[in-house]
Amino acid sequence: GRVRRSDIRMDQAMNVLYLTNNPHLGSTARTLQDWLCLGRERGLRPLVVVRQAGALSAWLSEEGFEHLIDPMPWPDRRHPIRSLRSLSRVARWAWRRDVQIIHCNEHNLHPVGAALRRILRKPLVTHTRYLLEPSFSQWAFAGAEREPDALLWTSDRQRRDSQPAVDGVVEKDIQHLVPLGLSLPRFERAAATGPAMRASWELPAGSVVIGTASALRPRKRIHEFIEMIARLVAEHPSVVGVIAGAAVAGDEGYVEELHRQAAKAGVGKHLHWLGHLDDIRPFMGAIDVFVSTSEYETFGMSVLEAMAAGKAVAAYEGGSVGEVLGAAGLIYPTGDLEGLTAGVTRLVTDKHQRERLGGLARHRAATTFNPAHSLEKLIGLYRQLNPAIAADLTPGPGRRAA
Repeated sequence: GRVRRSDIRMDQAMNVLYLTNNPHLGSTARTLQDWLCLGRERGLRPLVVVRQAGALSAWLSEEGFEHLIDPMPWPDRRHPIRSLRSLSRVARWAWRRDVQIIHCNEHNLHPVGAALRRILRKPLVTHTRYLLEPSFSQWAFAGAEREPDALLWTSDRQRRDSQPAVDGVVEKDIQHLVPLGLSLPRFERAAATGPAMRASWELPAGSVVIGTASALRPRKRIHEFIEMIARLVAEHPSVVGVIAGAAVAGDEGYVEELHRQAAKAGVGKHLHWLGHLDDIRPFMGAIDVFVSTSEYETFGMSVLEAMAAGKAVAAYEGGSVGEVLGAAGLIYPTGDLEGLTAGVTRLVTDKHQRERLGGLARHRAATTFNPAHSLEKLIGLYRQLNPAIAADLTPGPGRRAA
């Protein structure tokens, strides 16, 4: 169950084990990258287990972070051998490195984290990334053996909407709001390659590029983005829409519908399909305006990425998107395509407005969503959970900066 302070040795440093199921560099890995780099500057020793090899594991190797690739299957009593073998391997690897905190970067890894806690006797932090359902909360968190030592929310909207699922299951005093964030210096270095990406699209001079980035699934309402582009092009031939994202298993039919819609609308050369981009930063540097038509986001990382690139954003409220964007962009009720189209039209015709909103968005990303601030919250939480953690976590001689 939850770890007693008496179980903790007082002579160990802050070695934090991060578990992630994301092999890519976007989405849930984006803030994790910043926490790893900033944490190392602060004297943390981050250790990462990732479910499969990919761009994230390659980046971890390049940056010199210790990591392990393991499938981390959920514990399964009907087929125990595979999960027990994995747990044993990860536990041995973590134990040899004196891990002091276990941090699940995505809540669907919580069952693995809870099993590791029972083996290692270290506190468990679980970061919720989506809207929680009551059935999942009961299955994953109910009972002393499964309740995390800390449950993290990424946005206030996510926390409020998920409360019915965790009431009576997870104690309120162990729930914490830890917003995601982006390191602007790192993000902007990559976004600076945006003009080269834009040049590869071979656009006519004077084009105004409207971009969106998401998985191509119905709840993202990409069909409304395409409809908006068609309406804009009819009045402003300089407009070009660009879609970054690929089909999700099970939603291939929706993507086929999107292509049929685009063909019927006759947008042709005014709509570019880029497919999945493992690194979204050059894309954000290449566009002029970012649009989100998603009907629900528990945070809205793509919106924050556009803000970090200094782009004007127009979006549906979409759950927490309005919370992330604040007054630094144009927000419309979800499904208000007329209002969204009108707002983007103003941005197309008014470069000054685009630049003004882009500046406001960048400032909000740099201040409200600075990952250094959320890391401070995490460090404070880690110390509360495990008083064995070193009190002095400041850069020192020989410590590598990110």
